[in-house]
Amino acid sequence: MNNTEQNEHLRSRLTIALTAYDYSIQARHLRNVRVYHNPFALGLYFEAVDRVIAEMNSGQSLRNALENAFTGSLLRVLLRKAGVRDAEIVRA
Repeated sequence: MNNTEQNEHLRSRLTIALTAYDYSIQARHLRNVRVYHNPFALGLYFEAVDRVIAEMNSGQSLRNALENAFTGSLLRVLLRKAGVRDAEIVRA
């Protein structure tokens, strides 16, 4: 598999993870109205994935590209989905 194919496979895995994450936040919002759910977040997440792939194509590592685009629990979810081992994930 060449680099472009790997990046597209990664894009698919991240898209699936982001959709599941957004769904879980939306479900929490439906159970508890004090939990905020941004209805536009999924589109913003997908734009961030485009930036991650572009940064990787320009030579940045996967971890750096993800850290530049995401933070917090969402970053941890995506690092795990991308195959970064738990020992490498820095918890704040």
